[in-house]
Amino acid sequence: MLDYRKAGSLLLTATIACAPGSEPGRDASGQNGAVTAGHPLAAEAGLAVLVGGGNAMDAAITMAGVLAVARPHMNGVGGDMFLIYYDAKTGEVHALNGSGRAGTRATLAELRSRGLEEMPGAGPTSVSVPGAVGAWAHALERFGTMSLSDALAPAEAIARAGMTVTERLSLDIEGQVEKLTLDDEASRIFLPEGAAPAPGDLLKRPDLAETLSRIRQNGASEMYTGETARMIAEYLDASGGLLTPKI
Repeated sequence: MLDYRKAGSLLLTATIACAPGSEPGRDASGQNGAVTAGHPLAAEAGLAVLVGGGNAMDAAITMAGVLAVARPHMNGVGGDMFLIYYDAKTGEVHALNGSGRAGTRATLAELRSRGLEEMPGAGPTSVSVPGAVGAWAHALERFGTMSLSDALAPAEAIARAGMTVTERLSLDIEGQVEKLTLDDEASRIFLPEGAAPAPGDLLKRPDLAETLSRIRQNGASEMYTGETARMIAEYLDASGGLLTPKI
């Protein structure tokens, strides 16, 4: 758990503007560093990395991992990652396209044989090779100081212990009930007892915790040539996807 006394003395002293019309929590200042994320657990994890001596890339990838648990529909190990990184020492800006390739069977002929005129926005046919994990590892190797295993440790811990469902996450899941019910696994995970979890409920992600554990043990290749890759490919193949299970 982050020691906020240490954080305040070593890294960041934040002040909230109280001027008329200001939005509390939006304005903050500091001298040594700052993080921002779409969930407090991710921001806390990123700040802990900076306090512990990590750099901006270490914090960013750590937060991305936590967001895979806390904001699963916005960021995840099965998704993509796009990065713009400014190197203050050299003044150079680096960009990384971490989007995955199309499935091995996603040819125009195959798509047309299925009666498709455009790519669907959801379902097994829409799935591409997940590029996020490979991009996370590459970014850390190039610009970070910590290992992918260490960066994903907070995410695994939160997924295994469970996290309190926020009002925002509850509403987001509730808004996608119709889509989630089309898939048995999605329903099992995100619609316990057949409904979206309510704010304050504890949402555990043991399957995701195991996936993160395998990635931490085996590296990014786990997503592409390991047990996780095999399970993804076989599941999609059985569901009508376009990835060839040759793993």
